[in-house]
Amino acid sequence: MTASSGNSTHKNLIEMLEKSRKLYADRPLYGTKRDGIYEWTTYEQFAEKVDALRGGLASLGVTAGDKVAIICKNTEEWAVSAYATYGLCAQHIPMYETQMAKEWEYIIRDCGAKVLLAANTTVLEQTRDFTEQIEELEHIVLLSGSDAGDVKTYFDLLKTGRAKSVKVTAA
Repeated sequence: MTASSGNSTHKNLIEMLEKSRKLYADRPLYGTKRDGIYEWTTYEQFAEKVDALRGGLASLGVTAGDKVAIICKNTEEWAVSAYATYGLCAQHIPMYETQMAKEWEYIIRDCGAKVLLAANTTVLEQTRDFTEQIEELEHIVLLSGSDAGDVKTYFDLLKTGRAKSVKVTAA
């Protein structure tokens, strides 16, 4: 399957992101409304976060074929996690925040997710015991917020990935 952007054809979304990064580096890509004002992320900033999170996920042992589950609404962090996961040839397993915890548990167990990305502390508290209940699940990462106790955060993984980058895994 190929992704098309304008007149160009790309082998996958990662290749399309890299080309877009070069062509549109300073252009806004994502707008996030905070306190009533949009904060914009450029293509270059987004791609940098993808690169960093790819390294962070790799530091948790995510490799080709692994599953990274996420319980989160449509946010920049969701998109960054998807591209970072794809860059490791792993699978991104999305779930809705509005689902029941027993549905999350079933999906995570059924797909064999190694990592769970939790949108916020509310989701984290409902899933905190999943690592003890689901054999394959090794890590839960908090996407928004910094007070996670013993749980790694999105920002922790970005920092780790920036310190130790990981190249895109070829499909």
